[in-house]
Amino acid sequence: MSASRRRFAILCTHGLVGVIAVIACVRAFGCGRQGGSATHGPWQRASVAYDASCTGGCEDLGELALGEVGDYQAKINRAVDDDVAQWGDCLQSVLSCIDAGGGVSSCVAASACPENCRTSYARQTLGQTDEDALLDAFEILFIEAGGECVPDQEEIAP
Repeated sequence: MSASRRRFAILCTHGLVGVIAVIACVRAFGCGRQGGSATHGPWQRASVAYDASCTGGCEDLGELALGEVGDYQAKINRAVDDDVAQWGDCLQSVLSCIDAGGGVSSCVAASACPENCRTSYARQTLGQTDEDALLDAFEILFIEAGGECVPDQEEIAP
C-alpha cells in the first residue's frame, strides 16, 4: 500500500469516519439536525427536505440498541435530498472511487459533488501531483468546518 493510500485510510478511519457517521446518523435518524434545511453554498435546493418527525415517506429500519442511551426506533426517508444528504452523496462518491483505486483528483473530478466544488478543487490543486497535498486540499475543501463544500455546521452538529 502506498503512503498516500495509507494516509487516506487513516483519514477515513479517524476523520471521515466521524463525518460519515454524523452523515449517516443525520440521514437516518436526524441526530443533531437543527430543523428544516435551507440551501447552503453549492448545494441544490432540496426537493424533499429533512423532517425530524419523519411523518411521510419513511421506511422503518427497526429498533436499534444504543447502549446506555437505550433503544431507538430507526426510520429513514431515502428521498431527502437536502444539503447534508447531497454532501454525504458527494463524499461517498469520492470515497468509493478511491477505494476502487482511483487518485484523489480524478475521483473528485468524476464525483457526484457540485460542479463548483469540483472546479474549486481542480483550481486549488492545479499542477500538484503529491497525493498527500491533494488529500490536504480535499480535506480543507470538503471536510473541515468552514470548507467551501461543507454544509453549515449547525446543520450537521453531532
